[in-house]
Amino acid sequence: MPATVVLIIDGLSANLPGPYGNTTVDTPTLNRLAAESTLFDFCFAESPQLSDSCPILWRDLIEEGSVLVSDCAEVLQLGSTAGFDSIIDATGPVRTELATSVAETQTANFFIHAIEALQTIDSDGLCWLHHAGLAGEWDAPWPFRCAFADEEDPEPPTSIERPVSRFDLKDVDPDVLLGYQQSAYAQLVVIDQLLGVFLEQLRQSGMLDQVSFVFTSPRGYPLGEHGVVGHFDNLYNETLHVPLMIREPRNEDAEFGARHQGMVQFAQLNRMIAGMLDGGFHAVPFCDAAISKVDHWASIHDGTWKLIYDQGSHATAELYAKPDDRWDVNDVSSRRADVVEAFLAGDEPEAGEE
Repeated sequence: MPATVVLIIDGLSANLPGPYGNTTVDTPTLNRLAAESTLFDFCFAESPQLSDSCPILWRDLIEEGSVLVSDCAEVLQLGSTAGFDSIIDATGPVRTELATSVAETQTANFFIHAIEALQTIDSDGLCWLHHAGLAGEWDAPWPFRCAFADEEDPEPPTSIERPVSRFDLKDVDPDVLLGYQQSAYAQLVVIDQLLGVFLEQLRQSGMLDQVSFVFTSPRGYPLGEHGVVGHFDNLYNETLHVPLMIREPRNEDAEFGARHQGMVQFAQLNRMIAGMLDGGFHAVPFCDAAISKVDHWASIHDGTWKLIYDQGSHATAELYAKPDDRWDVNDVSSRRADVVEAFLAGDEPEAGEE
């Protein structure tokens, strides 16, 4: 069996799972996983682009015995040049309407492939499982969406296509945003349910307590915050702040329900996974500042402030006070020009630099 299993659910921002404070959606599987794991409260992607984040996560880890299972075309393409021993395409049939049951969803199809892959792996290496999640089709059965609608709300959307749009927050219809949220919550419920089935199968087989199990996401899915839905070209926390839980093999050194407040990025996670493959990750390599980049934009988050700025001209910059302004709501750059100038006057480390 693999020594380490890394499960990536795309599009899962840290504002969605219950262990990170969401009380709107019941996520019993993620709640239990958090209770059995070390949870990292502040994990930030170096980039919302998979072409940037996957190489950081995979760096120096793809050796003999490494397996990739994915239902994301971009990840499959990236994996084909990364040196995986085996790549399993978990893409399901193209659907044109919502699933009528949880068993018909793409998430179910993905986990079937994941379970089959884990049962055939006899190496002591790394198994990488990447599900398109909210970045794929939104095919949760319609009643799951309706469960998040009050009597006075309009009916939730019925489209299977994930929403992608930009708008002015002053002009947007709040019912439209509500429909997006209802649909996203429905996807999360399906993911949580099927993750529960997946973990239970691993538990019954004895595998779950023998492997290091990592759960995270490469990026969040914007749902209208900052006038963006579904675009991965921004550096706000709803896109960069992702969950991270690490469940160790059951032994006397394993941590149960621990939470870490220090910041980590995928460069640090890469080092932790390398430690797991060598027998343990107990020395967590926190970073002093989270550095993220996309296109010509960059952000620096040092735990006290977060600056988002144009790398080319520095003419445009936004500043947010941390940790109080968790989701980058109140831009204070005009009132704290001194902080902006101090950031911009310093060195600008590369994304992924520690």
